[in-house]
Amino acid sequence: SARLASLVTDVAGHMQLGLSVPASASKDQSVVFDLPRGHNGHLGCIGRAALEATFYDCVTLGGQVGSSVFFPAHHDMRLKTDKAQNGWLLLKKVHVKEDYGSLWDVGAYVAITKIVTGLRALVGYAFTRQEVTSYTVRDADYLKDYIAKQPPALRVSPDDFANSDVRLRGWESHVVRAAIQVDTAEMLKTSFGGLVRIEYSVPVLGKYSWATDMVAGALGCSFALNF
Repeated sequence: SARLASLVTDVAGHMQLGLSVPASASKDQSVVFDLPRGHNGHLGCIGRAALEATFYDCVTLGGQVGSSVFFPAHHDMRLKTDKAQNGWLLLKKVHVKEDYGSLWDVGAYVAITKIVTGLRALVGYAFTRQEVTSYTVRDADYLKDYIAKQPPALRVSPDDFANSDVRLRGWESHVVRAAIQVDTAEMLKTSFGGLVRIEYSVPVLGKYSWATDMVAGALGCSFALNF
């Protein structure tokens, strides 16, 4: 309506497309509790979109959605040799093709932008989910002795054994987050300045995800061009 339009002082949005390059270390198979620092050596495509509207020039409502789709990668992985086996200690090292589960998220937030010039505070909610990871075994020796002991009528699938590991299941997380951001360029009314952001996240619900509070920070720069 015309009345609602008069309350909106600004509308902004953006779309991003990118590439996730496996620059960080993959999981070390010789260390039992080692975790990959990134996406375990997978190359992926990233897409993200966001839209926000500012009311009365001080309150902003926004939302965002993003997704990361990864290409299969080949690894030497330690796999379970019995479907009843669970846990971190797996001895059999096998070459597999790993299809890493796609990662996507959706969130919404409300921000106050006119507390002090250049200061932005927000509180929001985000839902993140990773789909199931799956293995395709590329090693003829995997389960070779076990299969030889089974009756001929019993068909054993190495992939079925490999993918029975509960750690391959998809996970999801519901998080409430709060953040403060300072833009010195806006604060000092200059065309170039520093950007500082501190964020605190609290998981409130999840499935196969870490129930751990997180603190994050970012340093950057901002600049404006007038034409």
